[in-house]
Amino acid sequence: MVKPPHEALHRILCEDPHLLGRTFEHLFGNGPPAPESVLNADLSEIKVIERRADSVLWLDYGADNHILVIESQSDKDGDKRGSWPYYVS
Repeated sequence: MVKPPHEALHRILCEDPHLLGRTFEHLFGNGPPAPESVLNADLSEIKVIERRADSVLWLDYGADNHILVIESQSDKDGDKRGSWPYYVS
């Protein structure tokens, strides 16, 4: 699975087109001119991970709406607390 620090190293070049030139300038004393824009041809392979909550209910109250996520627990599971923010997001 791709992790954020790995992705950040690649994405930063797209966000700052001048970074490559500054890096070459710093390392070698000269570098390529800064491009006007950068196109990221992402070749990463992403595997879909299926995630499910037991029940997700859309509660329609006319002008107000709420989403209720129900995750039943048959036993105490301390690790489950880490899953709840994922369900909410």
